[in-house]
Amino acid sequence: MKKINPYIKKKVMKSTLLVIVFLIGVTFYTLKIKKYTLRDSESEYDEVVMSIDGSKYTKEKVFKEMGMFSEINSISNNRNDIDYNTRSTIKQAIDREILYKKGVEEGVKADNKEIERHYKRISDTIYEKEGETLEEFAEENNISESDIKESIKRNIIANKYITKETSVTEDEIEKYYEKNRENYRECSYLYILIPEIEDSSDEIINDILYELKSGKNFEKTAELYTDEYKDIEWGKLGYVSDRYIKNENMDSVLNLKNGEYTIEPVKNEYGSNIVMKVDSRYMPMSKVQESIKEKISYQKYFSILNHLKKEYNVIINDKYE
Repeated sequence: MKKINPYIKKKVMKSTLLVIVFLIGVTFYTLKIKKYTLRDSESEYDEVVMSIDGSKYTKEKVFKEMGMFSEINSISNNRNDIDYNTRSTIKQAIDREILYKKGVEEGVKADNKEIERHYKRISDTIYEKEGETLEEFAEENNISESDIKESIKRNIIANKYITKETSVTEDEIEKYYEKNRENYRECSYLYILIPEIEDSSDEIINDILYELKSGKNFEKTAELYTDEYKDIEWGKLGYVSDRYIKNENMDSVLNLKNGEYTIEPVKNEYGSNIVMKVDSRYMPMSKVQESIKEKISYQKYFSILNHLKKEYNVIINDKYE
């Protein structure tokens, strides 16, 4: 079909570990941030943003003790943008703290070598970006070395715990594939595009449909009419997913059987299309197992978080929900 790209744009999900590192990883942004850069009053900075098992966490505790810094000042002067980034940072901190708490209960540990390795990586990044040492950065932001290393330890423990809990087995992948197999169907099609040709389009469409109903071969019929009318085009749409077809507003072709064609032409901006389904198949599990693994892992991640929020009686200030 004209200008329909048969390439299926796949939304590739990053690996669970990378996503978790983003959510709860060691996030020391290199902007020099002090209280006033958050554009909050002292009372706002001291407000309680959440509680875990009755233990209260102020905005200051979240931004300082957890080592989570947001580049709010460099993003925008718009108050809505600032609030969005503050909420995002707090949500990340909440997730990290919950997972750290559970990790400790499960006996997960972070040894000194791991902590020092992460500390050096942060130090190198700050020097590269800001031209100053981590010690100088920490002093300017009123953070001690022990604060930083404590935050690193919490991140490592949270990361280790959730990485283990969100691991996915081959059996889980296979079961998910079988249960959701229809989501991995792809089909190939032929099409004849009839553009608007003065008052002749409807007549040509009816003639083509008559030929097809009479048992004429689709490709030969397409060639016959493209030879006779230079504006008519035909072609092959390689294997594409059902999702792609829906995105192109061609739902009427989804229920076609192999060898069947659309009785009612499919309209688009280029004209009317007669579409025939040639073949259908399922993507092999080997082709989709990584994306399935990511989906299962994500499901586990959010399921665990929701369960732990209930277990630890997590209460979040409505402003940051």
